[in-house]
Amino acid sequence: MAFFNSGLTSVTIPNTVTNVGSNTFADSRKLTSVVIGSGVTELNHFHFSGCTTLVSIEAVPENPVFSSIDGVLFNKDQTTLALFPPGKQGIYAIPAGTTSSEEMAFYGCGLTAVIIPNSVTSLGGGGIFAGCNSLTSIVSLNPVPPTAGQPHGLTQSNVDVYVLPGSISAYEQAEWWRGSEWTSFKSISSAYQTVTFDSQGGSAVASQDVIIFSKAEKPAAPIRGMSEPPIVDNYTFGGWFMNADINISAPLPPIAEWDFDTDIVTGNITLYAKWTSSTSILSLDREIPIDRPNENIAVITPIIISASEFTAGPNPVAKSSGRVDFFRQGKRINDGVLTIFDASGNVVNRVQITCRGDRPRSPATPESTESANSRRIIGTWDLTDSRGRPVSEGTYLARGVLTTVDGKSERVSVVIGVR
Repeated sequence: MAFFNSGLTSVTIPNTVTNVGSNTFADSRKLTSVVIGSGVTELNHFHFSGCTTLVSIEAVPENPVFSSIDGVLFNKDQTTLALFPPGKQGIYAIPAGTTSSEEMAFYGCGLTAVIIPNSVTSLGGGGIFAGCNSLTSIVSLNPVPPTAGQPHGLTQSNVDVYVLPGSISAYEQAEWWRGSEWTSFKSISSAYQTVTFDSQGGSAVASQDVIIFSKAEKPAAPIRGMSEPPIVDNYTFGGWFMNADINISAPLPPIAEWDFDTDIVTGNITLYAKWTSSTSILSLDREIPIDRPNENIAVITPIIISASEFTAGPNPVAKSSGRVDFFRQGKRINDGVLTIFDASGNVVNRVQITCRGDRPRSPATPESTESANSRRIIGTWDLTDSRGRPVSEGTYLARGVLTTVDGKSERVSVVIGVR
């Protein structure tokens, strides 16, 4: 106990030292790294108990018994995990090829999750995770439950166990995994989690079944085709995000793009494609054969051509006027929504068609030729964005779908100049 509760931050045990007494470095809470010389051939959890900042135990290559992988101590051929530094935190995946661990190898660790590969057949003893008070998840990928003794030193009721789907029953019946007469694990369930890709208008992307706490594979970028003339939207894929609202231009809290190199899957998730669009107008106008001196409107031919006319006025409109009206001539409508885009293709606002000039009616209700040809105001944009702020001068596109009284949908669009 020569260095018990010491203030040491690092230790190198010389090659000439062959024996390290039990609890020699215990409770040295500033100790972060230890290098073991070639003479030490015995170590266990008692030597570094309570060293809550110790994150690395390295054995020199000349040591005949021990070796290290990323600061974790193994036997020489790296098939048995000998000692895990108690200060390491987060999620740890035992390396593939490991077949066993020493009794209490993880004693007092700060991990939240451990992934046990399918090569592990023995956990060494029931106290493998004793004192690991932060541990909430264990993933075991061997279809045959690794052996261990009676569990002790771990609050199993706080821990979820994840195994291969066909092995759940076997784990529920195996010693240690089934718990003790006093307690049991919180749950034993499938290790596979589903990552769903919502391309939001792009080409389909297949979902992936991923082992929990592992990484999803980066799929090929989806493709989103152009719309039909005269209004052509060109879309550029901008990555995958966890927020479905990533394509809305209104201000949102910062959202990080999913990083397939570093981000891990912790449950069933949906990732949403982000698109950047640019709008091109291939055919700007056609004259309306009606004298409307206050509108001077250039109408974009609807993508689905209908017998009705959809216009806006005054157009161009003075920014100071604070409004532009939308007109329709043709069959009466029941409802609809117009989306306002700026010149960069960003959504600025939406206008609900309120049928102010059209009374909602049953499709069976007759409609005179005069009323069908009447021109009516069906909505108004107050020249603001979705947050109520006045828009800048420029060119805007109003586009949407109107539903007529006979249940048919018509896509309409019009370019508006704000001066």
